[in-house]
Amino acid sequence: MSDSDAHHDEGTAVEAWQLDVQLRAAEAEGRSELAAPLAERLFEIRDKHLGAFHLDTLAAATTALTHYTKLAQWAPALSLLERLLDARMLRSAEEPAALEKPLRGLSDLARLLRHEGELDKARRAATKVLDIKRKILGEEHIEVASAFALLADIELERGELDGAADAALAAFKIRGEHLTDHAADVYTDVLRIGDVFVALKDHEEARKSYRLAVDIAARAFDGDPQKMGEALLRYGRAALAEEKPELAERPLEGALEMYEKACGAKDLSLVVVLDELGKAYVALEDYDAAEKTFERMRDVYAVHYPPESTHCAVPTFHLANVATKRGDHARAASLYEEALSVAEKEFGSESLRLHVALDHAAEARLAEGNLPRAKELSTRLLQLLEPHVAGPDDPALLPAVRKLTDIALRQTVAGADELHVKEVERLLKWSMRLMEAATAKVQAETEALKAKRVQAQEESSGETSGE
Repeated sequence: MSDSDAHHDEGTAVEAWQLDVQLRAAEAEGRSELAAPLAERLFEIRDKHLGAFHLDTLAAATTALTHYTKLAQWAPALSLLERLLDARMLRSAEEPAALEKPLRGLSDLARLLRHEGELDKARRAATKVLDIKRKILGEEHIEVASAFALLADIELERGELDGAADAALAAFKIRGEHLTDHAADVYTDVLRIGDVFVALKDHEEARKSYRLAVDIAARAFDGDPQKMGEALLRYGRAALAEEKPELAERPLEGALEMYEKACGAKDLSLVVVLDELGKAYVALEDYDAAEKTFERMRDVYAVHYPPESTHCAVPTFHLANVATKRGDHARAASLYEEALSVAEKEFGSESLRLHVALDHAAEARLAEGNLPRAKELSTRLLQLLEPHVAGPDDPALLPAVRKLTDIALRQTVAGADELHVKEVERLLKWSMRLMEAATAKVQAETEALKAKRVQAQEESSGETSGE
């Protein structure tokens, strides 16, 4: 070794010692913003002089990753993990077990990134995990299925539905051969495939997947009520989305029974099932059953939340919808205003969140024939919306203006004063402009969708001809 090499090694050792001292001080002070780059630099030095597999090198890398994660600095964390994995790949063929911890760390980072909404970075991490597992473990390994499942979840959240479908089906294809040993994972795979089909709006295929999940829960888990309930609930939701409430009713009733068995009659988890079941009854025009279901939903909420909570206003709103379906507009209006009052207390009288309750309450008062109250609510709705729209001819104002026009027309009688007649004329002209704007908007959106569809077909045709 030359004098210069010895001097360089000595200088590097001193730098490593200084970094280690500074790193300990930064950690003692809770200064992650200082600790992370110090630990990464220490990792670089130890990697070069001790090797990627030395315990001191791995310790420095782990420390850097920990602090980058605390800081939510995903780019350097992901870059560091990839460098560590690339180094391990050099000898992974002989020692695949050496990849276990860093791969688990990279998978955990992908999940954390997904949770934080950093979906592109999460996809990059998950794809890296998948590529390494396929190369080292083989295409049919059970761990490859886990990597496909992680990627499918991320792609689904990114809205990349074709990629999500391919990854979800790949995971199921591998684990489906190991149902006895991996029943819980296969059950989750089947639910995931159903969720992808729902996102693709193929509700019939979604129902088939959820039906299979029910069968797996019945056979592999002795009818575990939690799993049975979850699969039946998703089946019912898919049937409702398909506008087939007759196919949703019994599965949702079964889901409610399962959730009751698993969690108890007043558990908050029942609310989701009661909500969907009540909607199914409404769609089937079984208003008595719907009303009982939403009353029970209100009872469950009352156990967990105070009466003034907006949670308790949700079943009240549903009950108002049922009253509207029955033609009991006075009761509907009263219930809508009850829900409106609760929302006002929580969000404030100027909150845009009030617009749905205001709209429905005004509509119910109008149907009831209480024109003064209908006008008061419609005027308030208009005043609430106006600061949030592009201008007076924004189609979003149409519901409020239409109601005000209807009220003015009903109040107009022979011999009405000239000012009142002019107000009716003004509202009628305004309504016409808003209807024209709404029609133009729908036409523009339709044309944009057609153009997008044509472009997709042309691109698909080009790819096919290229092959």
